[in-house]
Amino acid sequence: MKGVAIEVLLIEDNPGDARLIQELLSEYEFFEFECVSRLSDAFQILKRKKFDVIISDLSLPDNHGLDTALKVCKNADNIPQDYLVKGKIDTDMLIRSIRYAIERKKSEQERKKMERNLKDLNDTVHGKTDRIDIKLVECEEYSEIRIVDFGCGIPHEIKDNVFSKGERLIDYAEVKNETA
Repeated sequence: MKGVAIEVLLIEDNPGDARLIQELLSEYEFFEFECVSRLSDAFQILKRKKFDVIISDLSLPDNHGLDTALKVCKNADNIPQDYLVKGKIDTDMLIRSIRYAIERKKSEQERKKMERNLKDLNDTVHGKTDRIDIKLVECEEYSEIRIVDFGCGIPHEIKDNVFSKGERLIDYAEVKNETA
């Protein structure tokens, strides 16, 4: 992430805590901050600006506790989030938490994209042949769509449509059906 500014929306009503978080993050990485003290102000800013991550206090003048977290999740579902205990944070923990949250969100978005691709693929294949198996395989490092052909063959119009996209979303394997 070095060299690329990380846009942070900081929702904190205590100026001292807001300054502390900014100072902690400025030690090692390049962050750009937008600070607000109310959740309602944060939601207004989110309508006009994109952020890479949100850091929010749970006790704000216009919201408190778990309700704050739920509202942030509901209104900023596409932005990475993590939960840390105030007063127990150091610079390394905060930066690591932000990095991991961003990576988790990227992985989640990729998984959702692959699920949509799998659904589209199933919709395309449905009715063409009943001799293939399509699965979403998830590992720690990656997810992929696997198509296994059990001898009948995937029609060329489907192969051309699916495999010519140039993305490594598909792992195609042909299995000879010995019993047929």
